Amino acid sequence: MPVPPHKRPDRHYNFRKTNILFAVSSIVLLVVTVWMVFADYAKPWKQLQARFRELERAAVAEDLEVERQKLDAADVGALEAELAQEAAKLESQRAEIAETEGTRSKIDKKVYAMDARSRGTKSLLDTARYELDSALQKEKNVEEARGDVDRLRERWVEELKQLELLIEQRSELDAELEQRRSSIAAVEDRMAALRSDISSLELRIANLDKKLDYFVLNAPLTDFIEPDLRVDQVMISGLYQNINFTNVDRVDRCATCHVAAYRLGFDGE
Repeated sequence: MPVPPHKRPDRHYNFRKTNILFAVSSIVLLVVTVWMVFADYAKPWKQLQARFRELERAAVAEDLEVERQKLDAADVGALEAELAQEAAKLESQRAEIAETEGTRSKIDKKVYAMDARSRGTKSLLDTARYELDSALQKEKNVEEARGDVDRLRERWVEELKQLELLIEQRSELDAELEQRRSSIAAVEDRMAALRSDISSLELRIANLDKKLDYFVLNAPLTDFIEPDLRVDQVMISGLYQNINFTNVDRVDRCATCHVAAYRLGFDGE
């Protein structure tokens, strides 16, 4: 029985072993990449800044409680009652205010139309003055040209008077509307002034709360956008580092870890 010819392989390596090698190396590469990302992310200074954020929020909350205790409840109650009274008064005048606002809107349209009309008359007057100058030089139709100038000047002056009267009426309506709203605005300003310190502290606490945006912006692979946990560096003027015969500003990054170094109220434990 004849021996079959030797079949030459189409590859000079074991295909199965190669696939296993690629699979194992890919898994190792994935593990190393994930480890590298988290090792780069989990810096000690980030934990320090996150902890200080909690301490700062607790300190602000204590200050807020102190300010709330300082606030006289009787004064707040009196202002709230006065505010409600002024709001009710304003509500009762809503129909009159709406009518005044409608009249003011109509006058505003008339002001716009009269202003455009006066501008058009002014352009015609300028043209008539030019034609009068030409007529005087040519000594022809002088009286007719002068009559056109006088007529257009009288019309322009009359339109300016009407425009001024409309603007004055609009200003009076604005003053009336402002007067109707001024009482409630004054009470709101007094209330805001009374609660200004509390409002400022409440805003600081809201900014220090760890909400969804905090975790998203400081998460791995997304902390390049605009993170709250970041390297805090300061350029120190007058101190340089010579690199290849070039003076480069020296940078201080101490506050990245020593977050409370320049913050008042954090000098204790």
